[in-house]
Amino acid sequence: MLAQEVFGWQRREARQAGLPHGKAGAVLFTQRFGSTLNVNVHHHSVVPDGIFVENDDASVRFEKLPAPRVEDLERILRRVVRRTMAILSKRHLLEAEPEDALGTLQAEAVQTAWLARAKAGATSSLMLDEPFPSW
Repeated sequence: MLAQEVFGWQRREARQAGLPHGKAGAVLFTQRFGSTLNVNVHHHSVVPDGIFVENDDASVRFEKLPAPRVEDLERILRRVVRRTMAILSKRHLLEAEPEDALGTLQAEAVQTAWLARAKAGATSSLMLDEPFPSW
């Protein structure tokens, strides 16, 4: 969904720049775990700062687009949030958040980090200013 919205913005910008048939592209993938091998489903994307245009001889060239303005980014984000909320609502997946959702998430993050350090043989207590161990 995010890619669709970004691609839409890129195509509009390309049309305004006189490139009506530009194609957007990106590399997207889902990562299902975090650095401590905990469940942490999230997405990564690499989006070029332009579009691809086919020449008359069937070769392809890259045309750089101007950087998005803050207003462009806000518009893309609003559309993604609206579409996501509509899907979640339609599927009845919106539930009331716990009374202290942020506190719950923070406690889980600290516990996960502490367990990872303990498994790695760390003997000191977890300090917020200590670098996280690299495995």
